[in-house]
Amino acid sequence: MGLTRRMPLTGCVGQIAPVPSRQMKVLRMTLAAAIVALLVPAGAMAAKLSYTPPKPLPGSPPKGDAQGGEPSAVFDHGGRFLYLAAPGGPGPGGDFWRSTRAGRVGTFSKPIQVGSSAGGGDEDLAVGYDPKHTVYQIDLEDLAGSDLCISLNHGKSFEPDCSSGAPSNQTDAAADRPWITTVAGRPNLLYDTYDGLGFGGGAPEVQVSTDRGQSFTPCGQVLQPGSDAFAHFSPTGAFENSEVIGKPAVGAKGALYVPFTEPHRTGQVSDPDPTPSNLYLGIARHGCSGTSSTFVNKTIFQNDKGAGSNFVSIFPTVAADPPPGACAPASTGRACTCSFRGTRDVTSRARSR
Repeated sequence: MGLTRRMPLTGCVGQIAPVPSRQMKVLRMTLAAAIVALLVPAGAMAAKLSYTPPKPLPGSPPKGDAQGGEPSAVFDHGGRFLYLAAPGGPGPGGDFWRSTRAGRVGTFSKPIQVGSSAGGGDEDLAVGYDPKHTVYQIDLEDLAGSDLCISLNHGKSFEPDCSSGAPSNQTDAAADRPWITTVAGRPNLLYDTYDGLGFGGGAPEVQVSTDRGQSFTPCGQVLQPGSDAFAHFSPTGAFENSEVIGKPAVGAKGALYVPFTEPHRTGQVSDPDPTPSNLYLGIARHGCSGTSSTFVNKTIFQNDKGAGSNFVSIFPTVAADPPPGACAPASTGRACTCSFRGTRDVTSRARSR
């Protein structure tokens, strides 16, 4: 009857035995309970988020010389390794640590220096989606350019000889605040995003590598002519620190989202606080489309009437969810969210003080 069903078994001889009515009733009750559990909001069932007490990394002051300002951290895609980097330190470039047990206390290596003797200004990390899970560390060379260092052994060492102090594999000229981004499913693809100081005083710039960082090609212009962001561009923005760029995100269909700020007005350099800014998002719907392409700029928050909207503390950041592609730029001490449906319409909410 309706409570028993016979089906052939793949790879086996025989049939599924009939399920007694009582067992089927229990099975139905179990499934019903599972469905109810799925309908309960996640927050109601999740355990309270908690953190372990902070512990200094090996080599930290006062016993060591390692530095920790503006750190970067990234997990390996397998979850076993955790990598950290920070500008400064006793040697060339920036400090680099790795944990072989997902960041558990006592599992971090002693720091090694990665980058050039002219570097140590800014550091960022990314892990590739290639079979070796390549680790990338980019090291800012005193606004002149950046070194891109590569590890093929889970951070044990970096090439090309990135601990000697000599410049190596330089990726961008006249740059500040470099960020590197890898893309799931694209093992050879790497984005280098930075504050291009050669653009009349500083503007967001993006370049792309299709050979795992061996060479790069410009991705066109992030500032869109005619946009509100373009109207707020100032030749003194980078010097004021009112124009900054944050780490981008890549959406499920390859769309590239780049968060950045522009000042309220030109000439803030003479103000007691020259940093007040507005928050924008540059969007390339199909990723890098060539040197002549232009990003679409969306205004996330604009208020030119006071010093309240200061989005440069520390850097804006953005995260891309799976389809339909929700983004959430934010900066320290402020909150700002936006959502995109195919990047055609945008809703935003911002809180600033």
